[in-house]
Amino acid sequence: MIYRIDLVKELVKCTYYTQRKDINKGASIQKLCEEWPFLFNEVGMAEHFQELTGVNLIETFLANVDKKGEHLRKFLRYVDAQKRKQVLDALLKLQTEKGQSNGCS
Repeated sequence: MIYRIDLVKELVKCTYYTQRKDINKGASIQKLCEEWPFLFNEVGMAEHFQELTGVNLIETFLANVDKKGEHLRKFLRYVDAQKRKQVLDALLKLQTEKGQSNGCS
């Protein structure tokens, strides 16, 4: 279903206090999803976040991705390489142990 973004934002703003009451009371995710479905879509969540923090979530996220994206990409590449090495080391160890238990050298 397609919704008008301006109407979703207005609806979230108008019902913000009641949403916070339900969230702070510890309502289940299922109940929140039923009562406040726009909290679980991008526009509604971003608007709720802005009301809560005064920060534009999407703009802040994109600005930080631009600033820190290259560092993040390098980090993820490093982590991926380390994980691959761990997996390969574990497989080599397993094969070695299996070979020893079969009497192979």
